Amino acid sequence: MENTVYKRYENFLDGGDAVDFLIKLMELQKFREPIKSHEDSFSILAGIIIFRHLDRSNQIRINKEIINLIHTPEYYNLGQKLRDIATLSAVQPYWFTWSLSDQELRDYYELNDSFKEALSYIGFDTPHLTVAGLAGIIYQLLKKKSPKGSMQAAEKIIKERIGYKTGKEVAGIVGKKLSPQLIRKGGLAGATVYILGAVMLASTKNSSEQAKKELLLRGLLKIDEV
Repeated sequence: MENTVYKRYENFLDGGDAVDFLIKLMELQKFREPIKSHEDSFSILAGIIIFRHLDRSNQIRINKEIINLIHTPEYYNLGQKLRDIATLSAVQPYWFTWSLSDQELRDYYELNDSFKEALSYIGFDTPHLTVAGLAGIIYQLLKKKSPKGSMQAAEKIIKERIGYKTGKEVAGIVGKKLSPQLIRKGGLAGATVYILGAVMLASTKNSSEQAKKELLLRGLLKIDEV
């Protein structure tokens, strides 16, 4: 297991602190002290990274090592955290790009990159917003229950948070030939459709960037793809 992880990240592990590298890779900085104090920390972390790809006997061994941590008072919190990560990586592998095989990672990157480009092409492009920020906009829009004034509310929020010009243009996303009445009533719906699309874009951008970072760490990305 250790050899597999060394080979995967050999450009970054050679000459550096391998455990610190894995701590940063797996975002375990909060647990750095107990990790660094445990003599088998690299083996355990390496096992979790490739857990999905191990045979059953090695998966059982890693689980036993994690349980031993949980049963040791000074490593209890670390053990709980590692157990959660190992479980999640098995059922939701795309939450952790480091858990993907090289081919899975490449496919994941290409899918998200293509989806990002497609969304940008049809007009969903909000590079300065996060998923959390966009979710907040949706919440503001959905709080406007009355059709009267929903266009103005949508226009105001979109202008302030995204820079989209008018409620009519937002509503136009779902059809440019809407009647004035439908525009008035559909302003909120049209804005919400736009925001949902933007949320998807922000999410795929984030996924694409995470996958790209992991590909770079493994030396799997060509210069013309960076």
